[in-house]
Amino acid sequence: MKHNKALLAANQEQIRLYHEIGRAILDRQDRQGWGAKVIDRISADARRVLGEKVGEKVGESLTPNQKRILSLLRQNTRLSARELAEEVGISSRKIEQNISRLKESGSLRRIGPAKGGYWEVLK
Repeated sequence: MKHNKALLAANQEQIRLYHEIGRAILDRQDRQGWGAKVIDRISADARRVLGEKVGEKVGESLTPNQKRILSLLRQNTRLSARELAEEVGISSRKIEQNISRLKESGSLRRIGPAKGGYWEVLK
């Protein structure tokens, strides 16, 4: 019973924190304008106040599969999605979704065409 109450209190506190963060984002976007790197600044503020791990969680962390994909591509820049899927143990479709996220985050870039090109790991 006490354990459930503690979990409930922790969940309520986490929801309150998320609400405050959301409000801070909206307030800063209103004051500074959309596209003013508000999220980057809030992430930096969170790292300063709450420690490095919290700031990393705000849109910066990689999944284990994404880390594995980058590791494999560092070893062989010409791996296909099918080959990555076999090595990582997930479907080709999931590989493509992860590659898309890695490209969006600036961790990965494709050089050249789909056939004959290669991957460049940036981070």
